[in-house]
Amino acid sequence: MTPFLKDVVEDMDTFYHKLKEKGVTISEPVHTTSYGWKMFGVEDPDGYVLMFANQEVE
Repeated sequence: MTPFLKDVVEDMDTFYHKLKEKGVTISEPVHTTSYGWKMFGVEDPDGYVLMFANQEVE
């Protein structure tokens, strides 16, 4: 099992695109979960997965 860190981000789309432009390895593209969270994952140079998320408001 790979450990991961989850952080809550306000402006998910802008943050995602900034990381992608900088060449960060995206391990899980932006998606919305069945329980209403928009999230994505990146992998750091040591192989750790960092998850970023925010709750979608309807």
